[in-house]
Amino acid sequence: MLSIGNRKFREYVLVFFAYALVAVIMFPQLIANFTTSTFGYGGDIYQGLWDLWWVNYAIFYLHTTPYFTNLMFYPVGANLVTQTMAPLLGVLTYPLQLISLPFAMNTAIIIGIVLSGLFTYILAKYLTGNIPGSFLAGLIFAFSPEHIMQSVGHLQWTNTEFIPLFVLFFLLMIKERKIKYAFYASISFVLSVFIGDVEQGILLALVAFFILIYYLLFDKNERKNILNRKFAYLFVLFIILSFVLGSPGFIPMIQGIESGVLSYVNTQGSIPYNILYSDTISSFFLPSYINPIFGSLNGYAAFYQKSVVDPAEGTAYIGYSVLFLAIASIYLAYKKKELAKIGLWLFLAIFFI
Repeated sequence: MLSIGNRKFREYVLVFFAYALVAVIMFPQLIANFTTSTFGYGGDIYQGLWDLWWVNYAIFYLHTTPYFTNLMFYPVGANLVTQTMAPLLGVLTYPLQLISLPFAMNTAIIIGIVLSGLFTYILAKYLTGNIPGSFLAGLIFAFSPEHIMQSVGHLQWTNTEFIPLFVLFFLLMIKERKIKYAFYASISFVLSVFIGDVEQGILLALVAFFILIYYLLFDKNERKNILNRKFAYLFVLFIILSFVLGSPGFIPMIQGIESGVLSYVNTQGSIPYNILYSDTISSFFLPSYINPIFGSLNGYAAFYQKSVVDPAEGTAYIGYSVLFLAIASIYLAYKKKELAKIGLWLFLAIFFI
């Protein structure tokens, strides 16, 4: 049962500020120049800044959809449905943009990282009841090399905080079959799509699908919960609520897709191009060349850049200590004959790997 009393609220506030402190320690140069500069090395950073500005300019000044602009490829214009602009994030940071665009972006980055840790902590605490382990889980998710590298240019994948929150509420919807959890799950799903991007929504739909598949195939108790009229009602309600709550964004997106000019802005969307920028096997085991230890080794930067096409797109490394902990937990669960306790997470990990 998830409930937030005064004691839990204080606990969550303390965890939030603990992760915020870690962020301050990790990014001192960013904090020192918070209103004038931001993460990154050009390219997508400028695109992200433009996205934040454009959403508000389109909505509040032009009174039109942010999913199309004629400021590019004039006079034909560009369809922005496939653009990674996180429209709701643009709206929410509007007051901060009055100070400066870097200030708005930096705030979104730091809050996204810290909340990713907090919401992962809440999910892990629900699953395990273990505070130190849950804090470590949040630390790993929020400050993983992959997440930090995405912050170097990809604002929509910096704000991953609603992914663990959606998983939490979807599990609660299955286990407790209460309307409020269908509502919370739909809210977190919509926030993932529009504070993150559509890709997050697609991946969360896959996560939900495979959670249901796992329970139907391998968990007798949860199978009864799923094959239940009330859950079917809640699941349909979740889908309807997601579309209703997200309709201000989904409807313009659908209209944009139907307009047939996606190619103007998505010329890099070919299969060969996506293969080029996909992870390689080595990217799961090679720390980024900006790693302070490995990056200081002679020749490592050149070696890394030959093995991984792009430092942000191709970074999949999560850390050897994390890999060790994952393998150790599987081994201990096997020895104690408790693999069923982590079966769902193994199932999801195997699929996504």
